[in-house]
Amino acid sequence: MKIRIADLPSDVSEDDIRGLLDNSEDIKSIEVVEEGDSDNPVAIVDLEGDAAAEGAVNLLNGRNWKNATLRAEKLLY
Repeated sequence: MKIRIADLPSDVSEDDIRGLLDNSEDIKSIEVVEEGDSDNPVAIVDLEGDAAAEGAVNLLNGRNWKNATLRAEKLLY
């Protein structure tokens, strides 16, 4: 199941996202992308199963990280 993490700092990397998720073994892939004309990229993280995705959203949504308040949500596709 994929999740979307938004409001990331502009210099975020895939390794940063792995660290945020405590290097979870449930991570299948991570893609950091620019969204529109925003200076804040988003990360699309593909996780192994619903439980892992739900746990990641609960861990990250509303978390303050590098002077940013993250938004995380499960994707339906």
